[in-house]
Amino acid sequence: MAKITKEQLKKRFDIDSAYVRVYIKRGHLVQDENGLFDEEHPVNAKFISKREEGLPKVATDKVLKDKFKLEEEKLAADVDRIKSVTELNNLKLAKLHGEVVPYDLVIPIFIMFTKSIMTAFMNEDEDRLLEISHKAGLTKDEVAKLRKRSSDIVNAAVESGVKEGKKQARKIVQEFSETRGRGESK
Repeated sequence: MAKITKEQLKKRFDIDSAYVRVYIKRGHLVQDENGLFDEEHPVNAKFISKREEGLPKVATDKVLKDKFKLEEEKLAADVDRIKSVTELNNLKLAKLHGEVVPYDLVIPIFIMFTKSIMTAFMNEDEDRLLEISHKAGLTKDEVAKLRKRSSDIVNAAVESGVKEGKKQARKIVQEFSETRGRGESK
C-alpha cells in the first residue's frame, strides 16, 4: 500500500495546495489520519488514474492560471480596442461639429497667407524704392544693393514668422491634445 504526502501529490500533478484542499473538500481525494494519501484508496486511485491518463476531471492549477492569463490578455486587448474606437469616434464627431481641423490642412493656408502678404509688401517696397532712387538720383548698382537689402530683410522676417508660426501651431496642437486627452472640454 503506497502512501504519498501532500507535497509529493502537488509535485507529481503540478497542483497548488489550495486545489488539494478543494479536492479533499469535494471528495475527489481522501487523506488518512496521518495526512497521507493512499494510492490504493478507491477515491484516490480514481483521481490518480484520471490525472495520469491526461484526462483530468478537474483542471490543474497551471491550466487554470494559463486560462486566466489568456482571458486577462483578451480583455485587455478588448479594452484597448474599445478605447481606440471611442477615440476615433470622438474625433469624427468633433470634425463633424467643426471643432477639429487637421493640422496638415491648416499649414498651407498660413503659407499662402504669408506669401500673399510678402508679395504685396515686396511690390509696394519696389515701387517706393524706384520712386526714392529716381528722386535721389541713385545708380542702378545702388538701387540693386538697396533692393537686395530690402529683400533680405523681408525674407528673414518671413522665415522667422514661418518658424514661429509652426512652433505656435505645434504648441496649440499639443495643448489641445493634452486637454482633450484628459477628458476636459475645450
